[in-house]
Amino acid sequence: VAKGTGTASLGLFAPASQPAFVIEPKRIRMRLTDTELSLSVPVTDIRFYGEADRPRPDVVGRVAERLEAGAGCVLGVGLGRAFREDPQKRHWLQVNGVHLEDDPLWTVSRR
Repeated sequence: VAKGTGTASLGLFAPASQPAFVIEPKRIRMRLTDTELSLSVPVTDIRFYGEADRPRPDVVGRVAERLEAGAGCVLGVGLGRAFREDPQKRHWLQVNGVHLEDDPLWTVSRR
């Protein structure tokens, strides 16, 4: 989204097909597809990260299993800060929250 052109910076998105996680060394991304788009967006939901802001594969795996088993979800989405190296100063889509149909306010134990 070009700087200053969006109508909202936060929203909810119910994907038509189940999203898929991709764990990278320092971040988590989510693949979202529908009939017109195929996106790979960063996941910033704090529940998926642990010490030193590293991804928690155990948490990602548990949520991925629930999605694969058919649990519906609603994603909290938002626009991040303008990308510094982009001369057009565009804002990029990110997933700020993953809300599962069978437990929308799930929490992670920090044992």
